[in-house]
Amino acid sequence: MVMKIPLYSGIHKGQRKWLFEISTQAGRTDFSNRQEVDRLLHQVKALLEHMKEHAYLEENYIHPRLAGIVPGCPRGIEADHKAQHQDLEDLIKGLEMIKEIPPDHETLPSIGHEQYLALNRYISAYLKHIDFEEDHVQQIMLNDCTAEELMAIFKKIIDAQEPPVLISNVNLMLDAMSMMEITGIVMLGKSILPAPTYQQVLAHLESTMDKEKWAALKSRLGL
Repeated sequence: MVMKIPLYSGIHKGQRKWLFEISTQAGRTDFSNRQEVDRLLHQVKALLEHMKEHAYLEENYIHPRLAGIVPGCPRGIEADHKAQHQDLEDLIKGLEMIKEIPPDHETLPSIGHEQYLALNRYISAYLKHIDFEEDHVQQIMLNDCTAEELMAIFKKIIDAQEPPVLISNVNLMLDAMSMMEITGIVMLGKSILPAPTYQQVLAHLESTMDKEKWAALKSRLGL
């Protein structure tokens, strides 16, 4: 029996973990320290690149089927994507401008705090967005698509990603999952991921999990 795959849950778990980490990093950033600003800027740029790729995959491989079930439903989601990308681009511009302000400028702490607040407004809006996708859209897809249709969409999403992007996304998911979920995704990955990618995923898990959990996972997977 083929299980129905929830198309959103795994990657959104990984995104939530990343967003909370960036928020914490931003809260700790000394905006008079160029190296700390650069580290935050690097994270926000990486986040924007990831979010553009993520939106592309949703819009090209999930939304066509969704539109066939609920006409017009994807339009609002895609409008959200554009606005969210613009928010991150604005934040990047703001952080780049901060680097040009003298470190001893008296208003720099308050300017930096505004960047922190802007980042968290983006995060707040994005969390609502993915809650709608999981609570509403995902349920539509699970109710109105067969397991085979969902698997076909999932495989298209996998095949559309370049190996480095795919590995990064899978690892992002795994770092935020429970042991039961990790076991399921790795077992599924063995059947649909390219062999080199699958081995890299296992190597990542071995390097990031504590020894007891890694041993338990190996036992579950029969490795």
